[in-house]
Amino acid sequence: MKKHMLIALILLHGMVFAGASLLPVGSESKKFLNLNLQNQHVGLRDYVGGAATKKVKAVVLSFWSTTCVPCRKEMPLVQAWAEKHKGDVELFFINMDKKSDVESVRSYVQLNKLGGTVLLDFYQTTGKAYGVCEGSNCSLPSLFVVDATGMVRFAVNGFDESSNLDAELEAAAFGPAPASAAPSSSSVVIPPATRLNILHSVLVGLPHDELAKKNGITREQLVDLLKEAEAAAKKQWGVQ
Repeated sequence: MKKHMLIALILLHGMVFAGASLLPVGSESKKFLNLNLQNQHVGLRDYVGGAATKKVKAVVLSFWSTTCVPCRKEMPLVQAWAEKHKGDVELFFINMDKKSDVESVRSYVQLNKLGGTVLLDFYQTTGKAYGVCEGSNCSLPSLFVVDATGMVRFAVNGFDESSNLDAELEAAAFGPAPASAAPSSSSVVIPPATRLNILHSVLVGLPHDELAKKNGITREQLVDLLKEAEAAAKKQWGVQ
């Protein structure tokens, strides 16, 4: 059991670096239509673009799941910031859990007093459109700020506790607009071999002694697990 859990953690760690590319800053946002917890459809087009019916200065998209530990740290900070700018900012918490987990999502929202608008992305359609998900894997948390014209002003994956998130969101929502991204930048595909090299560098850089001690295994056993993780990645990405 420890072996499989450790491999899963290692591969998940690598996903942050080798997963799909987030929709870049300066590019046009992707429209979406998702259900909220009241079973009503909510769309981005109502808030951004020339035809928007609900005028705001910025929309924040926070992609999360009930099992994402870093999400639990980031989401309250995002919510507190958005509440300070109520009326100017619309906050969407876009959940990536499966349809069968909807009751767990409801419980999480109630227990943690999650504000904003919680949207359900059961099939990861919106997640894939924003580069958060690739296949069945999603890199969470992922956070975006979209301005009133529909331009992506902020895009980041993972939660850095040392960052000044308030200042970053403030600049993205109310600061000068960034230069537009090249049209093709959001469709760049990372070659499998490159992804494998990135994963390899991640695995090599892991704290081996700490991992081995924490899981009660030897360094040799850990090396075997790392090799197994790379072999699994090779098979998944079609690298010989």
